[in-house]
Amino acid sequence: VLTLGIAIAGNTAIFSVLDEAVFRALPFPDHEELVFVNGYHEVDGERAVRMASVPEFRDWQSASRSFEMLVGVDANSLTLTSDGQSERIVGELVSEGYFRMLEGEALLGRTFSPEEASTPDGHPLVVLSHGLWLRRFGADPGVVGRTLQLNSRAFTILGVMPDSFQGLAAGSDAWLPLGMMSVVAGPQTLERRGTRFLPVAGRLKEGATLEQAQAELDGIALELQSRYPDAHEDRWAEVVPFRTSYLGDTGRLLWVLFAAGSLLLALAAANVANLLLVRSSARTRELTVRRALGAEGRRVALQLMTESLVLAALGGVVGVILAWWGLSALIPTIPEGVLPSWVEPGLSPMVLGFTAVVLTFVGLAAGLFPAAASAGSDLAGTLKAGGRGSAVKSVRAQQVFVVTQVALALLLLVGAGLLTRSFRAQLMVEPGLEIDGVYVFRVEPPAESYPDTESLRRFTEDILREVGSVPGVTSVAASSDFPFRGRSSGSYIVRPDDVENLIRYHRHSVSPGYFEHLGTEFLAGRGFIAADGPEAPGVAVVTEVMVRRVFPELRDPASAVGQTFFAGRPDDPENRAEIIGVIRDVRYRNLTQDLMADANSPDVFFSTRQVPIRSHEISLRSDAELGDILPAARRAVARVDPAAPLFL
Repeated sequence: VLTLGIAIAGNTAIFSVLDEAVFRALPFPDHEELVFVNGYHEVDGERAVRMASVPEFRDWQSASRSFEMLVGVDANSLTLTSDGQSERIVGELVSEGYFRMLEGEALLGRTFSPEEASTPDGHPLVVLSHGLWLRRFGADPGVVGRTLQLNSRAFTILGVMPDSFQGLAAGSDAWLPLGMMSVVAGPQTLERRGTRFLPVAGRLKEGATLEQAQAELDGIALELQSRYPDAHEDRWAEVVPFRTSYLGDTGRLLWVLFAAGSLLLALAAANVANLLLVRSSARTRELTVRRALGAEGRRVALQLMTESLVLAALGGVVGVILAWWGLSALIPTIPEGVLPSWVEPGLSPMVLGFTAVVLTFVGLAAGLFPAAASAGSDLAGTLKAGGRGSAVKSVRAQQVFVVTQVALALLLLVGAGLLTRSFRAQLMVEPGLEIDGVYVFRVEPPAESYPDTESLRRFTEDILREVGSVPGVTSVAASSDFPFRGRSSGSYIVRPDDVENLIRYHRHSVSPGYFEHLGTEFLAGRGFIAADGPEAPGVAVVTEVMVRRVFPELRDPASAVGQTFFAGRPDDPENRAEIIGVIRDVRYRNLTQDLMADANSPDVFFSTRQVPIRSHEISLRSDAELGDILPAARRAVARVDPAAPLFL
């Protein structure tokens, strides 16, 4: 019972996740027709995915014929202020057609018109989710027309969506017109062809196929490459179905786990069948006497099959209990982003039905050989031999099962060994950073209160001073992004002597002392200091791989100190930067792949005093527990600006 129960538990738990993530329909109407359109560059034969710029999105929208509609949607974290209370919410800036594509009708009021959605900075309107309407406005039916503040900007409530509408982010709190991009970025973002940040979704026309849409986008990409060679060099687009985009590689992993669980179940069934053979061998005389007294062979075989099914049923009860307990313990530990937000695995009727079918099959399979051995035994010979003939047959059947078990176990053992080796390798990865005892939170100052670079510089310095004064904090730094949080941006860098060679890069802006704060090793030069300010010449710290990519003639990366490059257009002297330090390559984006060492996209660091930031990743080092340090950090941020809430 325990053998079957453990195997059934694993199989049931994995199938419950597979059922929710792969088999069930997505929470969007007619989701089979919905796709994402991802922009990407071909760099040295490799595909580097980047989203669309707004002008590029408009080009796709106007030139395509395979799509019923294409919409742009950009999810952002916003500060909502209403009735004197502030909180962080998820808001999507969306283009015209977004609600029609998802077949969403407003519960109260209405959604955006085409003009309202597209006019730059012209219509500060917001549509609320049902959850936000309940939470902040008490389901007030007169909420339409009221005003609230988003990132310190006044917005008029245009409508409220029903509870069934969750948006593409599957949990958005509000929707804003894409034309109101200035609430999270500069208004010029809407016009810059090279500023690619916008996810694009679409609905295929009836009868249109993915292949037709892809061929059409390839043609549009060639046209844009011809018209805008600088901004669209090696630039393409791909059509990705919704399920593929939301699930990513997780679907393949779930099938691998399900296959492993099925092998484990087969191994358990073979083990139980072997045990039943041993048991039937011990009962040979009993079963022979039953037949001698008049029981038909098939009646005896049916008895053995019934016993096997009862055993499987008991194992199933144990397995379902273990699966329920395991899912309850496991699901909360799955990192965010591994599964789509709407996937909530559980013991649904579908999962229980699958388990019942599997149990029936296992019960029949486990009881089949003992039943067949009993039904096919020679009654007279068995009585004369005292059961030895039947025992010989059982031993042979047991040997077959032992061979099967060893083969299956070996297969599982090899797979488990490979997984363990991979897991061990990940645990032993040196990130190149000292991040033990480092806590990270994010702060975004209101755009209205900090409209220029000087005010942002001042905000950064004030935050570092106040957070650094918190008892227990030994060091603190600010940055535009932080390792493993995946928020870096970038464009092109060029050498002064080769301005035609555009090299894509990842840009990071960090405060003085950042590298020392994280224990980053320098190969040569130094990090940023307070003197690297707005009036000083532009400076940068680069990685080993950046030197190899941009200055391949230098045999030693350390010798790059003193070299210069342009971060942007070479005809603008403000873009010129001198390398003052070279750091050793570190793992910046994840532990399984050293993306920082990708020669196609090297990393370059600038000082926040020269390249100010709006979205601040504040990292502090402390021996205290998070629960002890976080309240004091919140108070420190509030002393600088109460309208700039701290969020993790």
